Order: sequence, then structure tokens, then C-alpha cells
Amino acid sequence: MDAKITPSSGNVFRDLGFDEAEAEHLRIRSTLMIAVRQASNNTTATRITSRTFCLLP
Repeated sequence: MDAKITPSSGNVFRDLGFDEAEAEHLRIRSTLMIAVRQASNNTTATRITSRTFCLLP
């Protein structure tokens, strides 16, 4: 059985059918969350640092 392969637009959310503005918003948000996760996984990052980075009280 042959699978249909569609080239990516470069934004997975756009490829999933979100409108352009929402797809860009989700891309930026997911990129930020990845950065937060990586920072929180750093052994020198503290809980307070992570909360400050996320602008949480």
C-alpha cells in the first residue's frame, strides 16, 4: 500500500489545519514552552527562576 506524503509547510499547526494566525500563535507558544522546559531541566535553574521566567507570581 502506498502512503500519500504531503510536504510540510514548516509549521505543523498549519499543516493540521489551523488558520495562519492561530498556527503562528501556537508555534510561538510551543517554542516558548520548549525553552521553559529546557531551562527547568537545567540543574542550576531553581523553581523561583522558572516561575520568574514564565512571569508567574
